[in-house]
Amino acid sequence: MRPDGAIVVTSPHQIFEVPKSDAKYGEWLALIGGLKVGEEKNAPPWPDPFDAAKVDLSVREYLTRKGIDRRGCTGDINGTDHDGNVSAWVACGDTRLTLRIAHDTYGVTEIPGGR
Repeated sequence: MRPDGAIVVTSPHQIFEVPKSDAKYGEWLALIGGLKVGEEKNAPPWPDPFDAAKVDLSVREYLTRKGIDRRGCTGDINGTDHDGNVSAWVACGDTRLTLRIAHDTYGVTEIPGGR
């Protein structure tokens, strides 16, 4: 925590600050378990706001609509973006897709060239 109370969050993918004025500042403090100026702590993962079974069903339906044989496919959920949308990948033979699944409708969008 910086002297002005801002929380500096670091991860393998990014570094960002959460100022005291941020609407989620209290949620960050609660997640971390409190924090004092100058203190550093490891934070647990942010709780994901999605239903994994609905994500799975949406992806299966998406693959079927695209005419992709789901047998032998593998995949996983990468996590969520700042809006709570799910990022996932699916590999079916030589086909590898990066997908975004909307947090509210579970609609699937393919991210061309995504990782």
